[in-house]
Amino acid sequence: MLLTVARLGHFGAAAEVLGTARTTVARRITALDRALGGPTLARTAHGWELTDLGRRARRAAEEIQRSLGSLAEAAPVPEVRGTLRIGAPEGLGAALVTPALVRLHRRHPDLAVQVTTLLQPVARRYPGLDLAVAVGRGSPSPGGPGLLLGEYRLALFAHRDYLRENGEPRSRDDLRHHDFVTYVETQLAVPELGRRGSGLPRPRSEFQASGVFAQLSAVRHGAGIALLPTFLVGPSGAEGELVPVPAGGVSHRVPIRAHVHPEAARRPAVRAALDALSRAVAARADVFPGLSPW
Repeated sequence: MLLTVARLGHFGAAAEVLGTARTTVARRITALDRALGGPTLARTAHGWELTDLGRRARRAAEEIQRSLGSLAEAAPVPEVRGTLRIGAPEGLGAALVTPALVRLHRRHPDLAVQVTTLLQPVARRYPGLDLAVAVGRGSPSPGGPGLLLGEYRLALFAHRDYLRENGEPRSRDDLRHHDFVTYVETQLAVPELGRRGSGLPRPRSEFQASGVFAQLSAVRHGAGIALLPTFLVGPSGAEGELVPVPAGGVSHRVPIRAHVHPEAARRPAVRAALDALSRAVAARADVFPGLSPW
């Protein structure tokens, strides 16, 4: 919780990401400060940041995580077999969920894995799914907000040829004079992924696609600027000829949560999948900031 506040800079934003109340975050930080004998956070012009004591607490937390990981590796491994049915959004499924489950399947060849692409949020328990990975700040699932795995960042990208022909927007308002690639807003289940839900101005034209890979293709072919996950493009625009567009610092984080079907929660395969996903997030902390034991 401490590192979530420090990463986001505000108690309210941390509470929203963690699926709890702002007062709960403040109360736990106060209790931590009291236990450690001093403040772990300091208010700055940009929000809350770690103090020297907070940074020492962070190092201690990381050491605890490493120790717990070593204990987990030494513990007996339960039999993981049967069929695991998991759903995930298109882009996250390809970049995070599928690679993690391939590694799990290699360790447990008796486990059959089925990955389904989810086009809607977890508004209900999906029939036949043991585990669903969802994104966004809402918590519409009747099972609660789910387990927070981490976050990813959305930022603006464009093809370098498009910027060469149309110029580079320097502010949010400059986007009004550019073409934009985004989701089909009427079909978008998570508003913050789209242009309007992100508070971006109306552009001179829009190319809309319901899938993120179609948007990537449109941007590569010069259709305009898009708000894309950095885990698909890379923070430096490593995907082909796509480059970041500063445009007044337009960027925001999106939580990643796992929702487990109640009847599947005790299955070794489901617990193994959650562990595999957590490890995958931790291994790519540069694009999927993980969680702290605080």
